[in-house]
Amino acid sequence: MSVKDEVVALLIKMFPSPIWTQTSTLTPVEDINLIEDVGFDSLELIEFGMELELKFKVDVHEDEIKGQPTVGAVITLIQGKVGHE
Repeated sequence: MSVKDEVVALLIKMFPSPIWTQTSTLTPVEDINLIEDVGFDSLELIEFGMELELKFKVDVHEDEIKGQPTVGAVITLIQGKVGHE
């Protein structure tokens, strides 16, 4: 499974929302904004960062995850940390 698929699966598992199916047909999942489209607050961003750390065995600092407002930006961040696509 690719990093992209794993990040998206983690989001769907942690934060079930119709946004994942509604926008995937109209907008690429990478363009979904975690704050504006999904409604994440700062605590949920931190929780998501912690789950990314556990899943990918990398360090994700609070500032890094807060600076990545879209799913695509998070995927790129994690890809850079694990060293592959």
